[in-house]
Amino acid sequence: WSLKKYNRTHHYLMNVRYWWSSLDSGADSLKKRNRLVSLTEDFISEEVDAWGQQMQKAFVKQKNEQKQQNEELMATLKAQEGYKNAMKELGMEWLDTESVMAAINDPKGPEAQKLFGKLADAASQLGGLQEAKNKVEEVVAKVEGV
Repeated sequence: WSLKKYNRTHHYLMNVRYWWSSLDSGADSLKKRNRLVSLTEDFISEEVDAWGQQMQKAFVKQKNEQKQQNEELMATLKAQEGYKNAMKELGMEWLDTESVMAAINDPKGPEAQKLFGKLADAASQLGGLQEAKNKVEEVVAKVEGV
């Protein structure tokens, strides 16, 4: 669109130039000069206005996209808060992404051993593995409901 508008303005200005060039020297009057200035200003003003409108539209679009990103971020943060609360309810607030990733990357490493130990403690506190599984499913249902 903007290239089409620019080409149209360019065409209009070239027509004004040709008109001015085609005048004979005797036709060089104040009235014709004023007409030249007026036409040129009108065409350039149209172009500037069009660019301004396009910039305004781009600004509004960017603002709306930012608003949507902020809303998505808030939803993610709410879900994370639900996860944190659920983990706290289980007494497992120590379980974080970094610890799990470290254990996955090095299953025999110290982080994995620490994680397995804490998970075994949590299972025994909850009354065994089946109870732990039930509790985890309950927490997952809560988190998904957030």
